[in-house]
Amino acid sequence: QKEAELAARLDLRVLITGEYGVGKRRLTRLIHAEGSRRRGHLFQVRCAQEPEAQLYIRLFGGGDGLQAKPGIFERAEGGTILLQDVDALTPAHQDSLLHFLSTDRPLDGSGKPIDVQIVASTQTPLIEQVTAGTFRDDLYYLLNTVYLPIPPLRERAEDVEPLFQYFATYYGRRYGMDGRGLTAEWR
Repeated sequence: QKEAELAARLDLRVLITGEYGVGKRRLTRLIHAEGSRRRGHLFQVRCAQEPEAQLYIRLFGGGDGLQAKPGIFERAEGGTILLQDVDALTPAHQDSLLHFLSTDRPLDGSGKPIDVQIVASTQTPLIEQVTAGTFRDDLYYLLNTVYLPIPPLRERAEDVEPLFQYFATYYGRRYGMDGRGLTAEWR
């Protein structure tokens, strides 16, 4: 929690790891909402789900002539970008991201620096891909200013009761039911 607050307050790059469903996007929304960029937009890019050419255009912009569109990095000026499954980036995309993070400028080098906070997430520790040689170590170190591993719920027994209470209240209100009658056997 302290590291997330620090990342939000100091506007640092963040690397979050954790299994599917542990709350990586929720933590990113918290960092965005609590930081100086809360008035800006929060963009989420699923690196593993987009075709290679489309991902490049989505991140960095491009297109033909009058149809050229700005990429997420330019559109997110003053905001935050979550790069989900950043370990799925191809070597070419890793090179492009490294260039952007090193210069804070569009890839063509034109224009003013782009002011955006980067949060990257993976399901497995990114250092494993660095060690295997499938992810650039220099990019890893640029993304990993603040490292926030989120353990799975099975390793966080103390969180089960508050989550249970939250969802019981949430769904109770949503469906017009009173969750107070739930017995201890349900817990």
